[in-house]
Parts: sequence; structure tokens; C-alpha cells
Amino acid sequence: MALAGQVFVAPKGTATALNAEFWNERFRDGAWRHLGSIAESPRYGVVAAYVHKLGGGRVLDAGCGEGFLADYLDLGRVEYTGCDISTAAIARARDRHPGLRWSSCSLESLVQTTDERYDVLVLNEVLASLERPIETLRRCAGLAEPGGHLVISQYQGAGGTSFAATFAAELEAEIAGGRFALLGTVELAEPQAHLRWRISCVRAHDEGPGA
Repeated sequence: MALAGQVFVAPKGTATALNAEFWNERFRDGAWRHLGSIAESPRYGVVAAYVHKLGGGRVLDAGCGEGFLADYLDLGRVEYTGCDISTAAIARARDRHPGLRWSSCSLESLVQTTDERYDVLVLNEVLASLERPIETLRRCAGLAEPGGHLVISQYQGAGGTSFAATFAAELEAEIAGGRFALLGTVELAEPQAHLRWRISCVRAHDEGPGA
């Protein structure tokens, strides 16, 4: 069982990162149980603060896992939907919050099949494990209402060579290129559990370069 501070990221560029059964096994064996611990509260708190400051509305928690973010949201101010590739995670999310909307699907499937649009999209510890995170981010941005926002949180591993560090540089390039407008970035640390996160709030432009 993984504990707080022990973070596993699926190998980028492999089928593992997109394999539903792999993620089901990880949730069933308790590998992600620490995501509901008090050590993770700073991350959820900042993400929820961004969502509320942006006005709430229709919120998609893409890659929601067991739905822990919902514990930090004022559910009277948001219309929340959570989706995750793992059916095991979604089953636990439904048990915890039976009145909310939950869906089991990959991000790739979601952006290809849904015609729904959202005021805020949350990508919480998701993108760096994907083979093409920036491409997926661009597609997810298409699910935002005009003037909609994305809140992107990513665990930061030690050193500057982790997948998360690479993704952070790629996101900065997207912002510099004008595809997204940066509203704010927060870097957090939980020293006792050896956790660090980078959380960014961006606005999706209706038409970015090369769109």
C-alpha cells in the first residue's frame, strides 16, 4: 500500500498510462488511499478555492479518482461532474457522494463523445501520466464554455527531469504561445509527507495559435 509521500506515476508513453484495468488494480489494492489523507488537503484546498473564485457553475473533475475534491467544494455553488477511467474509483466515489454525477471513461473518450460544456475543468494529478499531455489538455479545453477556465494541478517530483517538470515546461510554452491565459500559479509543499505540487489556473482562448 502506498502511503503519503510515496507517489506512483504510470510510465509516460506506455499503454499502462491508458489501461483501465491497470488503474482499477491500483485503486483496489489501496495504492491511492493516501490521496484522501490530511497531507493532501493543501492541494485540494487550493484547487477548490480557484473553482469557487471563478464562480463555480458547471464543473468537470476530469480524472477524479475517488472524488476527494468534492469533499472540499461547496456543492451548493457548483454543478459537479466527476469522471475517471477506473470503474473501481468511480464506484467508491458514488458510495461517498451518491447525489453527484459520476462517469467512468478516459479523457480521450470523453472529449470525443460528449457535447456538454463546462465553466471550470479540473485536471488534478492527471496530465503528466499521459503519453501526449498537451494534446489532451488542448482537447479538454474544447469542453470549456467560451471564457471558461481550467485548473491544473500536478505533483512535482524531485529534480527537474520528472514527467511533471517536463509537463510544467510544456504548459508554460503553451501560455507563452497564447493558447492559454495564465490567471495564477501556486506552488505548495507539505514537508512532513515530502509532497510538492504546482497548481495553475488558466483561461482557454476560443482560438489559439494553430487551432
